[in-house]
This record gives sequence, structure tokens and C-alpha cells, in this order.
Amino acid sequence: MAQISWSAAMNPALTTQELEKKVTQELTASFKLSGHRLRMIGLVFATPDTPLVQAEILPRIGKYHSRSGRHIEFYFAGYAQGGRPKESDVILVRGPKGTWYFSHKAFDRFRRDIQSQTTWQHSGDSDLLLSNGYLEEHKSRGTIDFKSTIVCQLEAMKKDEAFVSVGQFFERIFQFAESYDGDNPTWGFSDQEGLTVLGSGLKRVVMSLLPKTVIQDARKAEHLAVRDVARR
Repeated sequence: MAQISWSAAMNPALTTQELEKKVTQELTASFKLSGHRLRMIGLVFATPDTPLVQAEILPRIGKYHSRSGRHIEFYFAGYAQGGRPKESDVILVRGPKGTWYFSHKAFDRFRRDIQSQTTWQHSGDSDLLLSNGYLEEHKSRGTIDFKSTIVCQLEAMKKDEAFVSVGQFFERIFQFAESYDGDNPTWGFSDQEGLTVLGSGLKRVVMSLLPKTVIQDARKAEHLAVRDVARR
């Protein structure tokens, strides 16, 4: 099975339109290399003014980018790279390859757009949505499937001791993503079949990477519950 090779992993996404474009590009590249139309996607809602983001995400984002490069895509809502956004509240933050920009106004538009497409509601802290991205067969368009989504409220998870640090939790996700070898039935990378098994498969594998003390604690384990947040 050919190795999938792409470079992006930690991605800024100023708008949901930009998100769709980037997801389509990554899934198209994946399909050309491997024939797979599905890929694990993380949407990160984390503003740079919160203590957890300042301490555990932004300072290590370069490391996360390098660590996860070929296996999973994270998209950071409200962030941009390259040209400075036109919003009036833009601030500079450190990205994996130079300067990123962040706008609370853009973040809020992004949040509202995703909430209009789903039943998910932002916690007000730092949220990570783990879902399945897939390339539509006849439209050549990348889409995020929200029917099987794990909603991770990072501050709440850390408070409940579901993980020691964000870096530790991200590493578990990276290990899960890189364990996919093209024939793994747990991942269910078989087009439409994959959409139905992602939830149970993703939860089962991620849960297997958690300490037993966490798995035995129903409150902590609930943080990794699979939810259908697609809006009907």
C-alpha cells in the first residue's frame, strides 16, 4: 500500500469557505496517492487569549505540525496565514511556519457558520471536533461529515483529568491516525461504509489509547462520546 504523503497538518482557516477549499485540496491529494476518499479531520476552536491555548497549543504548534504531517488535518478557526486579513481586530500569533494572524470577528463568523450546519454549540472555551472528511465521488468536493463526531472540550477534559496535557492528548490522536495502513477495518476507509463505522471505530481506538483509570471513569470517558451533530 502506497504511503500517503502530504505536508500540511496544522492549518489556519479564516472562513468556512477557505476550510472547504483546503479540505478538498487535501482529500484530492490523498485520493490521487492512495485511492482513499476519507480522512480524519479536526476543527479547532481555540482563541489565543485563553490560558490553555497560550500555554499548551500555540507554543507547540510547530511540533504538532511536524508530528502529524502525513496523517491528520487540524483546521484552526479564525486564523490566517500569508496576507493580513481585512478585519480590524487582527493580532499576530506564532504559526508552524512563520506568522499566523487571528481575528475574533473571523472566529465568531466561523463559529456561527459551523453551528448553523450542526447542532454543536461552542463551549466558550477551547473545543476540538473530530470528524470524517470525505471526497464526494461525483462532485470532487471535500465535505466534513458531522454524523459521527467526537466533541472534545479541552479545558473540561483537563479539569476532569481525562488527560495530563493537550500535547499528550494530541499525541494519542496522532497515534490513532498514523495506525491506519489502508486495510484497517477499524478505520473503515471504504467510502460510504467508512461513514457509518467511523464513530464506533474512532471512539474504540482512541479510548484504547487512554489510561485505564480514565476509561473506568464514566464521567471522563463521556468526553469521548460519539455524537451525531449534523443538522437535519
